[in-house]
Amino acid sequence: MNKEKIEENVPYRLGRLFAVLEKVRGEDFPDKLRHNVIQTPAFVFAYWLKSLHSKISENEEYSRLVVDILDCVEKIPKSLAGKGEVDFQLGYQHQRALLRKPEKKEQN
Repeated sequence: MNKEKIEENVPYRLGRLFAVLEKVRGEDFPDKLRHNVIQTPAFVFAYWLKSLHSKISENEEYSRLVVDILDCVEKIPKSLAGKGEVDFQLGYQHQRALLRKPEKKEQN
């Protein structure tokens, strides 16, 4: 699968979103919640996006990331079981790695 197709993949994007929400929250989500997001992603994301809305809005970087990630997500699936789970985990790990990278300061 090429990079463009992966990045348009809804479960992959939801994995990225989960990592961003975790970062906004300030601590890792418990493993049980990761299991729940695979089983009922629409419910879990609706809850956490609503719960963290004010924190997301306060931070321009995270707000922009959430908008960019959800840009081509028309509908959150009822379940991510099967291949969707693998794509979710891949997106989650990719986004966590990006969030851990230190920002490069511009030198004049």
